[in-house]
Amino acid sequence: ESTRHEAFAKVVAPSLPGAAIDYRHAYSISGCSAASNALMRWGLARGEGLAGDPRLNPSLWAYARNAGFRRVMIDGQMTTTKDLIDDRRAMEAGVETDQGIARAVAALTREPGPRFIYVVLRGNHVPYARNNLPPALQGLGGGLRADYERSVGYTTGRFFATLLHEQ
Repeated sequence: ESTRHEAFAKVVAPSLPGAAIDYRHAYSISGCSAASNALMRWGLARGEGLAGDPRLNPSLWAYARNAGFRRVMIDGQMTTTKDLIDDRRAMEAGVETDQGIARAVAALTREPGPRFIYVVLRGNHVPYARNNLPPALQGLGGGLRADYERSVGYTTGRFFATLLHEQ
């Protein structure tokens, strides 16, 4: 969801002691979140590079189905292949999208039965950080980095706070 590790560690992680595992840095295979998300779902073997067609690999959805999970995707950014997913929910509510996603995930975790939930948050896309803030938090000064960190706190920080509070 386009959050740099440094911003996450500074703005969000301090409010999550013991609630999350920090896997540290992850690197995008593309400069576009849509391509990166697609490759995560399709799978890309280490060292394979872009020589092969990742769409020919078993997808996350196939692994989840074979493991007996109900497959759920909550998508705050794009559309995807519907036939591989049991429950696909498009979410769009502007700067409040990630809050709606957190409430939906919390509700799903309270339902009986196993499920694999894949979430694409609306996130924090630099240099568009101001677009991820409500008007009251825009233009408070400090430049692009400060706007980005406010955006990370508003979207990602509030996502985790809502998710943990509603479980």
